[in-house]
Amino acid sequence: MLLLLPALLLGAQTKSSSSSSSTTNNQNQAKPTSSAPKKTPAAPKASKKAPAKQPVRRAPAVPVGQARPTKDRYAEIQKALAAAGYYSGKATGVWGDESVKALQSFQQDQGLEPTGKIDAMTLIRLDLGPKYEVPENAAAAETTSPG
Repeated sequence: MLLLLPALLLGAQTKSSSSSSSTTNNQNQAKPTSSAPKKTPAAPKASKKAPAKQPVRRAPAVPVGQARPTKDRYAEIQKALAAAGYYSGKATGVWGDESVKALQSFQQDQGLEPTGKIDAMTLIRLDLGPKYEVPENAAAAETTSPG
């Protein structure tokens, strides 16, 4: 510890002597009339590493709020596939490999992506899509032609 003290003192003397000589040099030169721009303190450096990215979570197999078809609905789809000539088994309401293959064939022939999954377009093509009620006034207007 005592050995470091003289080295620190020597370094302090060297700095003060160099600054006094620079002061003498600065006095000999003409001083500018405007003051030098003030240094703004540097923004604190972010020494911490960025937090690790959280892994991407996959959506559940069945979207939230969307229920799987009931056994009766599966049987209804199987019947529609059978009526269209794609399903030859009994409409049991159990959705298995034979049902998936029949649905894929139907989708392929309909120009849909053959995923084998029940989707809105497939149900519409099977005539199992949403049924919209037509008000009586609109139905009557459509049947009679003007003029």
